[in-house]
This record gives sequence, structure tokens and C-alpha cells, in this order.
Amino acid sequence: MGVENTLICSVFGFYPAPVRVHWTRNGLNVTDGTSINVPFPHKDQTFSQISRLDFLPQLGDTYSCTVDHVALTEPQRRIWETNYSA
Repeated sequence: MGVENTLICSVFGFYPAPVRVHWTRNGLNVTDGTSINVPFPHKDQTFSQISRLDFLPQLGDTYSCTVDHVALTEPQRRIWETNYSA
């Protein structure tokens, strides 16, 4: 807790490029500390893309990465919770 950290949302195997990625903290959109790379092409014509969130974790915070793409029927979300055990 209280130490700068980074979450990474890795998206791979999609076509066409790009994907849309957004981050939330406790259900609210976050833009500060976010970045996303240029889609990386693969030999099979698919792409990979990575988004990062640099943040200062606080006890009880919940973060999520949501990915949306034209090939998805609904956005995909991954959730991380900040927990600390002494």
C-alpha cells in the first residue's frame, strides 16, 4: 500500500485493430496514469495491444480494465482489488 504500482491489461489475438481500453477506480473512469501502445501486428494477421495504469494503491480500492472491440458481443472486464495482509 502507498507505493507506486502498475497494472497491465494485455489484449491479444484480435482483428481488426485497434481495441478500446478504459480503466476504472472504484467504479469511476480513470485517465491519469494510463497509456496504451500502438497495436502490434502478428504473422497470422491478428494484433496485440497493451494498456497500463500507473497508480498509488490504497486499501479497499478496486480497479478494472475494460476492453471493447467490434468482434466482441459485449465488453470484457478484469477486476483487481487492493488487499493487504500483514
